[in-house]
Amino acid sequence: MNEVLLNKTELLILLLEEAREKFASRGEEAPDFFSEVKPFADKVRDTCDEWLPLAEEFANRTRANYIHGSQISAAAENLQSLSISALQPDMRERRFKDLASSVEYVLHQLRDGLKQDQTK
Repeated sequence: MNEVLLNKTELLILLLEEAREKFASRGEEAPDFFSEVKPFADKVRDTCDEWLPLAEEFANRTRANYIHGSQISAAAENLQSLSISALQPDMRERRFKDLASSVEYVLHQLRDGLKQDQTK
């Protein structure tokens, strides 16, 4: 189970980086929702849906790096929000960076906890 969770966590880290890239390259006009926003948002949502129960169970079982279930569910929600708003021209840079940093912290703490658990 931990190997699957580790792979999903690393995939979410990559998706977060992709959202950051999309945010950095966004234009002045809103993109087409169905051709640009929805495919990425669906990929993030599907991955979060698979990852969330595994991550919550692991965090509750091990208290990995002091990450709690509420932080994990908030990270999943925030990442899904970022996947939709990354291309929106009205998304404020500070808000985007704050959410992205929060998600990144949780994902990295969980990944580190998983790697530490594997060495036991």
